[in-house]
Amino acid sequence: MKFSGCIFYLSLLSTIFAAALLPLAAQEPSTRPRFTTAELKAFLNKASERSDEYNKTFKDLTAEETRTTEIFDKDGLLEKRRTIVSDLIIYQPASHTENGSVTEYRHVREVDGKIVKGRDRRAVRFFERLAKARSVEEELERIKKESQRYDEDILLYNAPLWQGFLFHITDTSAFEYEEIETDRIGGREAVVVRFRQVAEDANIKIDIDAPKALKLSQPRWAGTIWLDRETAEVLKFSKEVTARSPFFAGPLTVMTMESLFVPSDLGIMVPETIVFASFNPQTNRREIAKLEPGRQLEPEVREARRQTIRYRSFARFDVNTRFDGVK
Repeated sequence: MKFSGCIFYLSLLSTIFAAALLPLAAQEPSTRPRFTTAELKAFLNKASERSDEYNKTFKDLTAEETRTTEIFDKDGLLEKRRTIVSDLIIYQPASHTENGSVTEYRHVREVDGKIVKGRDRRAVRFFERLAKARSVEEELERIKKESQRYDEDILLYNAPLWQGFLFHITDTSAFEYEEIETDRIGGREAVVVRFRQVAEDANIKIDIDAPKALKLSQPRWAGTIWLDRETAEVLKFSKEVTARSPFFAGPLTVMTMESLFVPSDLGIMVPETIVFASFNPQTNRREIAKLEPGRQLEPEVREARRQTIRYRSFARFDVNTRFDGVK
């Protein structure tokens, strides 16, 4: 995943990622005692099963997606904004029927308030060419490229499909989990669980492509999950990636992402809002170069880019439905 023009570029080889940018519902005290260690593990296993159900159910869907990307200057002022409205289609490509995986196709409708002309004819031609793809990899890359043709600066793809990452890491000792409180999200009692990465794990790789002068190392995940107390469904999650640099006294926040889920008629909670943000150090390279030996700076960062994705009207379609004349 690439964020053009930013100091930090992330390529996360495990599926990812969160900023506390959405308002929390008012908390209400709960008399329920906290889970024991064994109870929390069992509850997270239940949540993992619900996440697997989400992954199996979250396909053959349409929705309206509004994606707003904002770029900020070094003083935190808005420099550029782009808003894209699309018809989102979550479906299983013909080449993926055996492994059951799905992908997203964004049929762009508007860019910055302007209607995209000829989009239906373009879609027909696109799917005709797609049928001639020589491999699964080529087919998926074409879908991704077509979906992102109007995107700039932040290229998030398949964001609604990332929920499973939260629980795949429960099987590794590289992460610690802790129940921290009870909250209410959308009228539901939520168990709030914090997780953080405490060690390296060969199966969880985070590559941060940043200027070598920063000497970044030890990238780590951390975050918080809000789980429905009764069903163990994900109501909300936030995640962040931090990294260490010898020039800073503490970890630097590289990126954050938050997702909020709402009930649907599909039998699962569905994403309503996803907010992604990437950050740059407040200190510039010249200041770092002038540092005296042994001196460290405070790990202050500024938000450089933000993308807010809003979804509405998720609905299931029949797998035989024709899109723009293409089956």
